[in-house]
Amino acid sequence: MSSFAMGKTVGSVHESFGPGSEHRSPGYYNDPRNIGRGVEDAFAKYGMDMPQTVRDNIDAARSGETPKGMDL
Repeated sequence: MSSFAMGKTVGSVHESFGPGSEHRSPGYYNDPRNIGRGVEDAFAKYGMDMPQTVRDNIDAARSGETPKGMDL
């Protein structure tokens, strides 16, 4: 059974991969809940509110949808 199927929350996934660990752990890239994490961290670091369109795109990508206008 994959770790994705075990019902983890985004928060618990982020806790298991602490800041800076993403490059040391190949499992980081296997979990779609980590998509956009760097963007979220950058907005938080600079104390800025994330635009709703960015939030919507991250949430859509985490659920498996490709961004509008991206041809894959």
